[in-house]
Amino acid sequence: MTGTDEELEKLTTFLKTKYKVAIEEGAKLSLLKPIIEVDETSTNIYVNDKYVDGLVALFGGVRKKRTPGEMIINDEPLTDPQDVQKYRTGVGTLLYVSSDCPDVQYYVKELAGKLQTPTKGAMASLIQLIGYMSATKDIQIKMEGRNPSASFRKKAEGLSSSPDYEDVGEICLVEVATDSDWSGQKETRSSTSCG
Repeated sequence: MTGTDEELEKLTTFLKTKYKVAIEEGAKLSLLKPIIEVDETSTNIYVNDKYVDGLVALFGGVRKKRTPGEMIINDEPLTDPQDVQKYRTGVGTLLYVSSDCPDVQYYVKELAGKLQTPTKGAMASLIQLIGYMSATKDIQIKMEGRNPSASFRKKAEGLSSSPDYEDVGEICLVEVATDSDWSGQKETRSSTSCG
């Protein structure tokens, strides 16, 4: 929440009468899954280390990797019920945190597609991905700027045409960039982004 000290005090006093409230003050907030840091020029969002550390512990340690690697194709099903349970737990945790990790969302989507019948290839890919997340805990989403009408394409000025927007107080600019990926799904070559 933001506002004047007086407004915040009034609101928190009211909320405490109705709910159990935990209040964190300062530039660093920890919600259920992400950690959010706010400074003068940017907002940074990153995954709470406890989830990645929990995955590493679940698999008895993993080798750290600076890239998530390729999806491993081996359609032989896992036969050990403990391995199947570990796979499902690992993918479930990744599904929970992947909204804050755009760099792993494709891999998590592919691994989730194997939840019903996990394969040895999917398990190897999961372990690779956990190794990548363990090695790249310092990577975060960084949102710069405070002008709601500034185009993200403005940074590419001179490289591409960038529209000019007028700063009009109450209007927020929403821009979306999409693309299709026809080669990411190695088995079927179908679009993995529905684009």
